Amino acid sequence: MSKKKFTYKTSGVDINTTSRLVKYISNLSNKTKIKGSTIKSFKNIGGFGSLFDLSQYKIKNPVLVSATDGVGTKLELANITKKYDTIGIDLVAMCVNDLIVQGAKPLFFLDYIAIGKVVPTKYKSILKGIAKGCEISKCYLAGGETAEMPGIYSKDGFDLAGFSVGVTDKKRILKSQQIKKGDTILAIPSSGVHSNGFSLVRKILKEKKINFLDAPISGGPEGAKSASLAIMVGGDNEIFDRVKDILKTMGNPTLVGPAGSGQVAKLCNQIIVGVTIGAVAEAIILCEKVGANPENFIKAVAGGFADSKILQNHGSRMIEKDFAPRGKSITHLKDMNNILKCAEDVSVNLPISKLIQSMYQSIVDRGLGNDDHSALYKEILEKNKK
Repeated sequence: MSKKKFTYKTSGVDINTTSRLVKYISNLSNKTKIKGSTIKSFKNIGGFGSLFDLSQYKIKNPVLVSATDGVGTKLELANITKKYDTIGIDLVAMCVNDLIVQGAKPLFFLDYIAIGKVVPTKYKSILKGIAKGCEISKCYLAGGETAEMPGIYSKDGFDLAGFSVGVTDKKRILKSQQIKKGDTILAIPSSGVHSNGFSLVRKILKEKKINFLDAPISGGPEGAKSASLAIMVGGDNEIFDRVKDILKTMGNPTLVGPAGSGQVAKLCNQIIVGVTIGAVAEAIILCEKVGANPENFIKAVAGGFADSKILQNHGSRMIEKDFAPRGKSITHLKDMNNILKCAEDVSVNLPISKLIQSMYQSIVDRGLGNDDHSALYKEILEKNKK
């Protein structure tokens, strides 16, 4: 009779996956270090507990303030849109805001992630958002706990909780009794709906039958005028079918996948645009340097495999040295940064995109960010001076 081997992995928990992610978490934590977060000869990440040196703050009568919170049903929207890199920012904000209103400076933060299955790309995105939230609030990511629970959560299901600690002087604690008639109220604009009230938000969307698609476009002013825009749509097929005829009045709508896919398609579009502009710039410069007529070159390849709208439009601009902005270089730099971030989230290396990003970064650094993105021509000429 054979003996059945029982392991964590056979039960649905892969401890090796989470162990391999410790270094990634440690690197994120190191980026959030503040005064008091480093203890000589001690590592907070990977240990049983985290240490923090409060003595460095020289507070006469220190009082610790603690808070814990989650992000509620906004998690459902993260799952629907497949966007996980901002939910962690909300988690940190929900906790540290409760410290600030009592007059405390946030010191450190710990997270708890309960998840059905640890998928590295999704998990890294969540953690990256948490680390970003800590950086924004100048709060140290001291550690956390991940619980892989296939019997409790579905494969895609997860929950987040956060815990934060801050410090204030006893005399500076903000109390409700201090608020009195005649006090000034400062209103701070919100960047959007954050984490409170999402059960109500989701109910309103459902009851009012409000649906959404992400549908970025490509084609520029010429495409808009001729109603020939490329429209990359992400979302539900049924919703897309309902609005397809409306989108057709602007161009060619295509459903590329679930919600969020439209944005990814737009980033892929910008990879092709950036790389092609660079290739056109090199071709035009080479023609000019060897004495070939670049205008006739464009005519010569028309209709061939090398022909494109980018060659026809941007090539002509480069020849005419017309860099008035239609699409700004600084905007394309933002796109390239988002492309590399998206690729990093799924552990994909894009060496050509990195090169194009570095060239647009150089353009912006030289004060030419408002030039058209065909200014890659200028950047290549600049490199030939060296």
